[in-house]
Amino acid sequence: MEATVDERGRILIPKKLRDKFHLAPGSVVDVEEHDGHMQIVVDRRKAQVEHFRKLVGMLNSKTRRTDVSPMDPLDLKKIWEPRL
Repeated sequence: MEATVDERGRILIPKKLRDKFHLAPGSVVDVEEHDGHMQIVVDRRKAQVEHFRKLVGMLNSKTRRTDVSPMDPLDLKKIWEPRL
C-alpha cells in the first residue's frame, strides 16, 4: 500500500491497516531500519489492549444483561489468549 509523507514528516497509515492492527490515535509503533528499508512494527498485544481499554465503562447497571451468568476472568483469558 502507498502512503504519503506530509511536510511535517508524518505518514498516514491506511485505514484498512489501522483496523487490521487495532491502531487508534495515540497508538505507539516502532519504526526500524533493515537493509536500507524502513519498517513499521506493531506490538499487536499492546494495540489490542489499547483497543479494549476504549471499551471500559461502556457497560453499566442499565446495560448489563441479567439473563446470563457472570464469567470467571480465567475462563475469559482462556477464550481470548489464543487470539492475541
